Amino acid sequence: MKLYPLLVVSIFVLCAASYAQEVRPGSMPFTVLWDTGVHASSPLTPGDFGNADRWEVVTPDAVAYHFRGDAVAANDRVAFVARGGSSAIELYTLASGLPRLRAQLMPVASPDPGPVTAASVVENTQDLVKLAIKFGAEESCTLHVELGIGQPHVRTQASGTATSLRIDAPCRFALMPDFFADDIVLDAQSIPVDRTEQPSENFFIHLLDNGNAMLMTVWDNRDQDIFVNFSGTGASRTLQSSEIAYGQEGSVWIAALEDPGIWHTRDIAREDLGNELPLAWQPPFKAVWRVDWRRTSGLTDSWEMITQNPDGSFAKPELFEDLPEDWAGQNWWSDKGGRWRWNTVLGRYEYPCWFDKEGRAFLQPMKALFNWTTNPEGSFHPLPEESLWVGPALVYSVERTADTPLDKFTLTDVVRATLGVGPCQYILDVEGQQTRFQGAPTCATRDVLNEIYEKGEQVARKDEVSKALEDVIAFITLIRERIDAYGAFGKEMGDYLAQQKLARPELADFLAQLEVANGGIAAAIEHRREGLKSIAYAKELADKFRQTVAGYEGPDALDRCKAITKEWVGIGDNQDELVAECRVAVKLLRQQAVMEGVTDPRTAEVVKEIRARTQQILRSPVSYEGARH
Repeated sequence: MKLYPLLVVSIFVLCAASYAQEVRPGSMPFTVLWDTGVHASSPLTPGDFGNADRWEVVTPDAVAYHFRGDAVAANDRVAFVARGGSSAIELYTLASGLPRLRAQLMPVASPDPGPVTAASVVENTQDLVKLAIKFGAEESCTLHVELGIGQPHVRTQASGTATSLRIDAPCRFALMPDFFADDIVLDAQSIPVDRTEQPSENFFIHLLDNGNAMLMTVWDNRDQDIFVNFSGTGASRTLQSSEIAYGQEGSVWIAALEDPGIWHTRDIAREDLGNELPLAWQPPFKAVWRVDWRRTSGLTDSWEMITQNPDGSFAKPELFEDLPEDWAGQNWWSDKGGRWRWNTVLGRYEYPCWFDKEGRAFLQPMKALFNWTTNPEGSFHPLPEESLWVGPALVYSVERTADTPLDKFTLTDVVRATLGVGPCQYILDVEGQQTRFQGAPTCATRDVLNEIYEKGEQVARKDEVSKALEDVIAFITLIRERIDAYGAFGKEMGDYLAQQKLARPELADFLAQLEVANGGIAAAIEHRREGLKSIAYAKELADKFRQTVAGYEGPDALDRCKAITKEWVGIGDNQDELVAECRVAVKLLRQQAVMEGVTDPRTAEVVKEIRARTQQILRSPVSYEGARH
């Protein structure tokens, strides 16, 4: 079982007389509320926080309280400030001991609500502070903001005219994590428009402060829209803010995570391809760290970093699954040792991102793949141009491990802490992430049966022979049915895109690009059609084996056995590669829909539909899809 951050702490007993003197922002996990006594004309500075002993602590459980100055609520991780006359609520991180302004949170309403005019206490205990913060002169726009004990996030809800929350946190990079395919990475320097609509899938991350802070927004309704605003030009261009719609009685949480090196970026040049690149970075804590590589096509490839064991071997973390390291089709490490690995589509390759025994981080962007099919001795073939990784590679923590400290938060920890474990499981679709496997792979069946017949033990081991025949048919059936599902998806998606071209001719170019991406499924199936045999044919081979080989002890028994197992392996090789190729095509379609639509808000409805459909088909992968490399 995985361990999660410590959410409940021991409660110290403080007498009322000493409480106001001892408590300071960031000094303890309890939630504390202050009245600064005066209205500051600009955001609070570290010096202002340093003089917090001049502020008045609002007595716990005091609800009917009138603020004379600004309201400040804090625990040991974050603080939020409702400053009279400001157009935003200001969110600070406190973990480093030096308060840092990370974001400004403001309601989006029509007409513009104006600045903060009042704050009232809804709840004030050592476990939770909740304020109702009024914007404007009228009683029509209010944000309800709450902060819990030991948490790195605030929860916001809106009433009145507010429809969305604007999070102003300038940065170059932002992420929309994806657990079914590859992340969406927004690079402000690559996006020419000043405002874009993005698919609403519950998370959005601003990467801040040159790798030292992350601002993660979580919301509880996928029907809520998200808009992203950009400003500036050239190297100074930034993603200025994001806007999340509240929806019907929805909530938006904003988590501010702070740690030196909590994320990292490394630009990859063409001359770096194929080379080991030591990073000038070490992770601040142990976790599952993800690398987002930028393709020359502008899309992203997401990989989890592996870790070197003391004996020199490597271990790969699995998101949401506890799988044995020799589990068929998912974790096969090549017999070449080291970081060499095998999976469908890629074949054998050196895993491109890892931590060594000393915890140092390395990248090795791929340049070529090992051509083990045509020349097992060591031939390589170059990657296609559009698949090369050139540009910024981003690293961030996506999930915890058993070694992750209890006081550290990863992406999935934030989702659990905000939405709750049950809704988190649903939104992350943990059930849909589980990989399916049944029977035995064709190559494994070949090895078992050939070994039995080489030793002439087919009669003595007849039960093993019978089970092997059942297992290989079960395996072939599972993979073939999955391929058929991908084929049906491709046809249905093609029909949908064709319908959209008729209904929305103004999106013809956009839809044509998606038709090309979707066509990758049919192209992969057609390419392997000759070797793609039916389930009925595989069963005929099993029946033939039972009738002519199973109890046969003649001198050519091994040859008969090998003739049929060779055919099964041929079926399996084609199926295994094809099911992975289909998944790759769907992943590219899923991501390309977003990236093609970044510059055109008219595409939002189509993008949303494609994201929903692709997630459905990507659920419950079979082992040889190589869902996580």
